[in-house]
Amino acid sequence: MREWVIVAASIFASVVSVFVFHQFQKTTDGHKRKKYSAGWITTPDHETAAKILKSLLQEKLIACGNIVPNIESHYTWQGNQEKDVEVMLMIKTKSSLIPEVTQHVKSIHPFLVPEVITVELNEGNEEYYKWIDKNTK
Repeated sequence: MREWVIVAASIFASVVSVFVFHQFQKTTDGHKRKKYSAGWITTPDHETAAKILKSLLQEKLIACGNIVPNIESHYTWQGNQEKDVEVMLMIKTKSSLIPEVTQHVKSIHPFLVPEVITVELNEGNEEYYKWIDKNTK
């Protein structure tokens, strides 16, 4: 019984250590690192992409965006297989702003269900992350 308790305590300590590490990522200077995200937004054309990008930058919801032309998209819409050439935005921002970014895009995007998807960034250039902080709200 005692060995089981020791094993259970050891497993518990390992789980807590992993949780704490992921919750409180530290920079090299010891400060808790904010979380950052990269995202993708597809649009029907360059004009729409530029309009959305300009608006997100003006509202300080993103620090940077890239317009990537000629994305060939294949998808199912209303039961039909579709294929279109679209323009993609790649955005970089603080993770805390993603809900606001999503709502903003939905309010000005011509698609009924615009693609706004993101991934959290775990590692990278700390100076770049500081630059994101300075250029977002």
